[in-house]
Amino acid sequence: MVHKTARTLDELKIIPRLMMIAITIMCFQVLQWAMSLDTLTLEQSGLCSVIFGCFSACFAVFLNKEAKTDRTPNGTGK
Repeated sequence: MVHKTARTLDELKIIPRLMMIAITIMCFQVLQWAMSLDTLTLEQSGLCSVIFGCFSACFAVFLNKEAKTDRTPNGTGK
């Protein structure tokens, strides 16, 4: 049972997709917060820059990982 569950989680890539959903929500909330302020200070704009930089890096890693993973049903690879 555990082996089947682990294999399903690995094949469907649930954990990486949940992580991408979480960082997307975080970036959206930072964007909403920054837009709700009258003026951004240097520190606040730096925080936004770091968050969006992290999002860009995570997205690039996620796309690169998706391109290299095995998608054949029998697991023989590309």
